[in-house]
Amino acid sequence: MATLTGHLRRNLVAYLALFVALSSTSFAATTKLLPRNSVGTRQVINGSLQRVDLSTRAVKALRGRRGPVGPVGRQGPAGSFTNGNVSMVTGSIADLCPAQSGTCRFGGSSATCPPGKVAIAGGWHEVVGPADIDTSVTSNAPFHITGGVDGWAIGMRNNSDMPWSFYAIAICTG
Repeated sequence: MATLTGHLRRNLVAYLALFVALSSTSFAATTKLLPRNSVGTRQVINGSLQRVDLSTRAVKALRGRRGPVGPVGRQGPAGSFTNGNVSMVTGSIADLCPAQSGTCRFGGSSATCPPGKVAIAGGWHEVVGPADIDTSVTSNAPFHITGGVDGWAIGMRNNSDMPWSFYAIAICTG
């Protein structure tokens, strides 16, 4: 410890001079060479600035006027879609018991498209029960099984105290 104290006493003036020299150089570089918040072209590497590095005003200045509309592209090949290609199929009826009756309040139905056709939309239709009955859709999605089987599946939950029935619908084309 005594050697460190002796070293500092002998070199105190040198350390103070070094500190002043280094701090004044950095002060001069940051205040005299470049104004506040400015960077020159020579300091920027191409591609280094991102949109977040620019002010809102600078970003708006980058947007030019909209150019002229380009030429119209070539006509594509005629599609094979016609109203005759579309069909609706229905699934089996699912009977749901009232909510307090247990797990039979959950049910599902699926509508399968004819072979070679694919489901492009789907849904469900109620069979028994008032239109304002409290039900929840638990799943509503197309299904695709290897081998070309395609269709739409619906899962429902009866939240009411009345029995309720529904069936799935698939809109198929192909």
